[in-house]
Amino acid sequence: MRINDCNALACLKNLEGPHSTLYARGIHVEESIPEGALLFIGINPSFKEGYPIPGMKEYSPTYSLNNIDHPYFNKAKEIAAKMNLPFGHHDLFPIRERDQKVIEQMFDGDNGPLVPKEDYSRFIEAALAWSKATITEAKPKMIVVINTFASRLFFDACIDGRSLLGFKPANGDLWNEELGADFVRINGQAVPILFSGMLSGQRVLDRYSEFRLCWHIQHILSHPDIWPK
Repeated sequence: MRINDCNALACLKNLEGPHSTLYARGIHVEESIPEGALLFIGINPSFKEGYPIPGMKEYSPTYSLNNIDHPYFNKAKEIAAKMNLPFGHHDLFPIRERDQKVIEQMFDGDNGPLVPKEDYSRFIEAALAWSKATITEAKPKMIVVINTFASRLFFDACIDGRSLLGFKPANGDLWNEELGADFVRINGQAVPILFSGMLSGQRVLDRYSEFRLCWHIQHILSHPDIWPK
């Protein structure tokens, strides 16, 4: 499934006034996601001084998941290979920023619903709508969210009580007791979703937590007979 990077650029346009620095960096999103993938969800692509930006010859708004060579993706690619599934990855926001707090500070609601601040509401609403459409069109076999703030966004991001990234819970109840997993309904199908910490970087999962995550993914995939119908 090819990503609509034009929609990602349209999201970014909403930051031209509120955050011109982020707007000037452009986007860097995956060019496609294979159907039926083990889809890993992050928060946003990183950025360091010296990275190409729009107007520079080396700048590209997209990257290929097939050819990506960056430590951030290595562990997720390895896990997908162990499960004999295509590797997929998508960041909820197309902005390029190394410090996650930049995104967190776009919201109000430290201990409750995450409500976008007025200056950023159009950008956040557009970005999460783009991400929801992207995830839906990718038809993933399973989703693993590998960022704690991204995990919160699945449940807590809202405007006027309306969920911004809400997928319909399978059978009206997210939790499956037998598998210890949540499920959401995408394209009419129940899709398992796990929420985890990061697989790389300073806050990376320890080796034992990583082992349990792999076991849990395999356990869920091995028991489709008890997935919600």
